Amino acid sequence: MPHSPSGIPQDENIMNGEGRMVSVIVPVYQSAPYIDACVQSVLEQTLQDFELILVDDGSEDNTAEICQRWQASDSRIRFLAQGHKGVSAARNAGIREAKGEYLFFLDSDDAIHPELLEALRGWAKECRAAMAGCSYSYVQSASFQKPLEATVYQGRMKDRTYMDAHEALDCFIHGREEGILFSIGGKLLRKDMAGPVRFDESLQNGEDTKYIYQLLLGGVDVGILHKPWYFCRQREESASHRRTPKMYESTYRAERYICDEEWRNGRKSNAKVREYCIIRQMINRYMESRQKQDQGFIDCLRNQAEAEPSLEIWGQLSLGARAEFYLAFHSAVLYKAFCYFWEMVSEHRSRIREWKKHL
Repeated sequence: MPHSPSGIPQDENIMNGEGRMVSVIVPVYQSAPYIDACVQSVLEQTLQDFELILVDDGSEDNTAEICQRWQASDSRIRFLAQGHKGVSAARNAGIREAKGEYLFFLDSDDAIHPELLEALRGWAKECRAAMAGCSYSYVQSASFQKPLEATVYQGRMKDRTYMDAHEALDCFIHGREEGILFSIGGKLLRKDMAGPVRFDESLQNGEDTKYIYQLLLGGVDVGILHKPWYFCRQREESASHRRTPKMYESTYRAERYICDEEWRNGRKSNAKVREYCIIRQMINRYMESRQKQDQGFIDCLRNQAEAEPSLEIWGQLSLGARAEFYLAFHSAVLYKAFCYFWEMVSEHRSRIREWKKHL
């Protein structure tokens, strides 16, 4: 029987790529230092019924060469190349080529626990969920190999959660379950449930959050495995760490879409939750930009701040939230005084609650 580079036998009847259980989709761009660890973590899965689709998004280093070597070494690995169109286009290309019953999304600088695919598929089938995901483990790049070697986890297949589509949407809107539903990495999705939904190729950031939201709107239910088996590499140069006005505007557009859709569909309380998140993020970024004297970011945020009060939802926000937003962008001194006042009020309320507990 043929063997993969990891030494695990490959079943002859799945080597032609047809009928595989899981299609693992990995968009790659300038990933030469990290792609080997990513691929190896897939090949070492206890679930061997998979295909691995590596989609190079126009890398200018030797990423493509490394991917081609992996393709030549294992028949389950397929390599696709395209011009530099962005991560959304790369993921969409992988979805188009996928032959598996399930799609699994993995970033090229991340890795997964050897049992993750088997555990997610097992839980998804048991609870009949269209999508399954796990918790995240965030690791600094310099020490990334350490968690990959510590693969023993006590209490297999415990601490699991199932959410129907309504519960999952509520979880998403309010950021519950550790925010697991905000990112596509580590998600197992039944391909037939994805339907026509694709990643928005006009977004450079926030595209996965919008994609998951659209899936939930379409009725996708979710099974969560509470094990930190998706290893996120933390590196300053990664796309998720690049804080530029362009990246922020992309994130804003994704969040604006979600907020507006909730409002349009009559879920106004949900829309208000997302709007509060939007203005909080705007305030935090603005204060950070002022401290760093980043004029490009300051101008970007001021332009957005001027437009925000014209939205229909604005009048539904609390007076305190609107006042804080106005002061943040018009008077730094009054904003600091406002924040100090509310901090004192919150502390006072907390003391009253503690006092009542002891009555």
